[in-house]
Amino acid sequence: MSVVFMGDSHLARVRRSLAVINAEVRNLAVGGSTVVDLETQLRELDDAREGREGIVNLSIGTNDAAPWRGISVDTFANGLAGTLTTLGGEDVIYLAPPGVVEERLPADAPWTNAAIDDYRSAALDVCRIHGAQVIRADDIVKPFGPNAFSEDGVHLSGTGYRALLPVINTLSASENPVPQGR
Repeated sequence: MSVVFMGDSHLARVRRSLAVINAEVRNLAVGGSTVVDLETQLRELDDAREGREGIVNLSIGTNDAAPWRGISVDTFANGLAGTLTTLGGEDVIYLAPPGVVEERLPADAPWTNAAIDDYRSAALDVCRIHGAQVIRADDIVKPFGPNAFSEDGVHLSGTGYRALLPVINTLSASENPVPQGR
C-alpha cells in the first residue's frame, strides 16, 4: 500500500522522518498551503497514484486561519468538503492542526489558537460528514506542551513528530482503521 501526504508544512516537513511510515510515501505537501492550494496537489496526486490505491494523509487549516490569508471558515469548510469528495473521504486521514505556541510568535503574528480552533472545528464537522478519519494532532502533542513545537511556535519539533508519526503510521497501515478524534 502507498501513503500520500498532502497539505501544508505539518506534513511537508516530515521528509527526514519518513522511515517511520511503514509504506511507500509520496509527499506532495507544501509549506504555506491553504485549502485553495489543494487543487494543485490533487493534480499531482493523480500523477502520483498511477493506479495504486492508498491512504491520503491531509494536513490543512493552520495557514487558512491566518487572517491575512482572507480565507473564511466557510470557504475553508467548503474547499475541504470538495477535496474529500474528490478523494473519497473514506480514503483520507485528516491531520487536525496542532495549534501554535502563541508566546513564541512575534507580536504581529497572524495566528491565534482561538482562530485555529474555529478552522479545526469546521474541519472535524466536514470529516464526519464525508467519513474521513481524523488524527487530533493537538491532542497528541498536548502532553509535550511547547516542547512539541519548534522555536518558531508554529511548526512541530522532533518531539512533536516522534509523538505524531507513529499514530499516522498505525492508522495509515490499518485495514480497518479506528476513527480518531470524533
